Amino acid sequence: MVKQAPDSYADATKPGISARQGDPILHGLNFLSSTWNGTGWGRPASNIWLTAYVLSRLAELDHSVFDHALGQKIQASCDWLLASRMPEGHWNDLSTIAHVVSALKSLGQDPGLAALQYVEHSASMAGRNGTSEWNVIGAALAVKATGKALPASCEAVGAALEPEGDLSQLWLCAEVLDWPHEVVPPALAARVRAILDQMGEDSADRITLLRCLLRLGRSRAWEVAAELKSEQLSDGSWHEPGLIDQITATFGPQELRLSDEDKKVLITASAIAALAIGQAQPGLYFGSHEPAPRRLRVVKVTR
Repeated sequence: MVKQAPDSYADATKPGISARQGDPILHGLNFLSSTWNGTGWGRPASNIWLTAYVLSRLAELDHSVFDHALGQKIQASCDWLLASRMPEGHWNDLSTIAHVVSALKSLGQDPGLAALQYVEHSASMAGRNGTSEWNVIGAALAVKATGKALPASCEAVGAALEPEGDLSQLWLCAEVLDWPHEVVPPALAARVRAILDQMGEDSADRITLLRCLLRLGRSRAWEVAAELKSEQLSDGSWHEPGLIDQITATFGPQELRLSDEDKKVLITASAIAALAIGQAQPGLYFGSHEPAPRRLRVVKVTR
């Protein structure tokens, strides 16, 4: 659960958080902080989609783990996104707008009425705008951004999760599992569980797999998490090409171009958010024979 965001991260966070205890989440946060470019994330200039994606993942963490410097950068990035709106009051395509709206709302910022209305209207047309991957993922993101059960979005996502669907089902399952529980149609929830129960740990995108397993409370998530933690690079980032392949080839619009550093940023934000889901679920072991629950902990060090 995302905790209520303070009015200003820079004022509310504590200085001195460090990763000297070897915590992968804090080490990853240090990497993200070091790659911030002054207004957001992206090279050579801030990328709206990437910045919104990073912020939406950071919003899933307990905000008390943000140090003072990162808190300032998060606030400045939110301000930059708001200043980057088009004259109509929103951003580009549905998927980008839904990411931005979701990120801003999760971080206690107001994306504006025009953006919210655009997301709802566009999502209501999901079944009529074709069945492209970007269209369907945008519809899925719209449900998360609005917190509403949008019938056309649910129908489009459900159709894409049928056996003959063309989408990456793992990614789409993860999006559905991010929806508020009360808006997920029972048949769609059952379909997501069935897909994940049949999926092995050898997925090319282990970060998204981990998110799904943790959301469903599957004990095999801990093996995936341990493997992911062990593969963190010395600079705090990760290299997970499977995730990039899905985003750039399957879901990304043609104009979306990510540099190598941008890809590391995207992967790292995804990895620490996935690990944080496990940390935020105390007692999550679901049938494990361990004598006590296994937890991923974030250790805060104040100096």
